[in-house]
Amino acid sequence: MVDPKPHSTATYCKKPRKRPYRKSTKGCKDCKARKIKCDERRPVCGNCTRRYFGLSHCEYVSYEDGSPRCLTESDTASSRSRGEILPLPRSLIVTPSGLGHSDTLQLRLMYHYTKSTCGRHIVNTVPILPLSLWEVEIPQIAFSSELVLNALMGISALHLLSMNPQDHTLALVSGQYLGKALKEHRAAVETMNLRNPEELIIAAVLIAHHHWLSASTNMHQEPYMIDMGTIDNQIEYLPFPRFLESASADLGSLLQTLEEDSASQEVKDVYERVAGFLKATYSRIAHGSFGNPPIEQDITAFLPHAPQLFIKHLEKNEPLAMAMLARDIALLGILPDSGAWWIHGAGQHKMADTTVNGICGLMPPEYLWMMDWPLGIISGEITLEN
Repeated sequence: MVDPKPHSTATYCKKPRKRPYRKSTKGCKDCKARKIKCDERRPVCGNCTRRYFGLSHCEYVSYEDGSPRCLTESDTASSRSRGEILPLPRSLIVTPSGLGHSDTLQLRLMYHYTKSTCGRHIVNTVPILPLSLWEVEIPQIAFSSELVLNALMGISALHLLSMNPQDHTLALVSGQYLGKALKEHRAAVETMNLRNPEELIIAAVLIAHHHWLSASTNMHQEPYMIDMGTIDNQIEYLPFPRFLESASADLGSLLQTLEEDSASQEVKDVYERVAGFLKATYSRIAHGSFGNPPIEQDITAFLPHAPQLFIKHLEKNEPLAMAMLARDIALLGILPDSGAWWIHGAGQHKMADTTVNGICGLMPPEYLWMMDWPLGIISGEITLEN
């Protein structure tokens, strides 16, 4: 008897359920491999943007030779049996070409910071701070602190700019990083707690260096303004006696103007005190005491230690006050190279040259003679030997 329902080798499949959305047929290979819907956005789809940081483009199937052939279970099994390894989709591989411009710039600035900005000469000029603080600890904190990272990138960009003064991109980037660091630092100070004091201190130090160096870059070519943010020893043998004689004679003639102008006793006392600061620095230089602690520390401490009345005179561009400040900063130009670029400036942007010339531009014509001595230092006419 014939079986009315003969056995069949054919396999019957249920009708697939209709999807609530249109199936993507032109999605990227990575989305296809993961069996998820691709939004087909070019050059990088939304899924890959969220999944792979820094990816420049997804790999899409080419339809030039007709419909793409997808891997089947039989293909995969066949490959496994032959011991072959299926190629990794290109969308999973992030190469340097996949880095955006900002990523490349950040890598450049971080590399420059670790290899050049915090070079080993820092140990000699700032012996109280270990090299590891600059080379290791600060970068490590920067990786977890946006505040420190922006301050670090800003100082690195400014250092790189001093070596490449024609690179206007670095000038712009340096200012942008400093602006971000200042904004974040203000916000952090307002909400300061015991969890972030290290970040605040490190960022403050980096921002202070950035502010000091920015005064010598003259990036915007604006009229010079004196930066308000930023001691007689017994006679004995001196390595540089002529320098001390020249500096002392110059300072004496400068103070003589107080008598000629009939200044009050309070004003005289203030300027005598400031002159004492300068005399002490002159004496250290004449003795050849350039290090331990570095002489640059005395020079940069001039304004913080100055009396308040002297600061007010500087704010009013009083000639005698400006002349004394010029003599202090000019000393950076007479010192041997210590490698402390973050104080002296680098490349074409020397702190001594910029400050002295800037003050000279502010000096009234009848008082320009007060600038002869500091101008002689930065021009090389006055040296330690004469």
